[in-house]
Amino acid sequence: MLSFSVEKKSLPASVIKEFLAEDVRKYTEREGSRPGRKLVKEMKEEVIAKLAPKVFGVRKDTQIWLDPDNRWLCVNSASKGLVDQFLTDFFKGLKATSSCSK
Repeated sequence: MLSFSVEKKSLPASVIKEFLAEDVRKYTEREGSRPGRKLVKEMKEEVIAKLAPKVFGVRKDTQIWLDPDNRWLCVNSASKGLVDQFLTDFFKGLKATSSCSK
């Protein structure tokens, strides 16, 4: 029995919008007018850069059963994307291992 772990880090759009709205409000109070589209885009990039280190990852573990005698590989997941990701990583690992042993 093997375990395949995937960690995904995401920054919710609602959090970005909340911080961006606050920055836009401060800019509007300071300058007396709303920032232009280009400046809002730059402000959004700054918000993302500021929040990125604080993002927590969500970890998913998937159980894998490997029976080489009967040539079975079972992945305990209903997610096609997760199974595809596992198989891609698994075969990359096999390819790297086989090229190292030559």
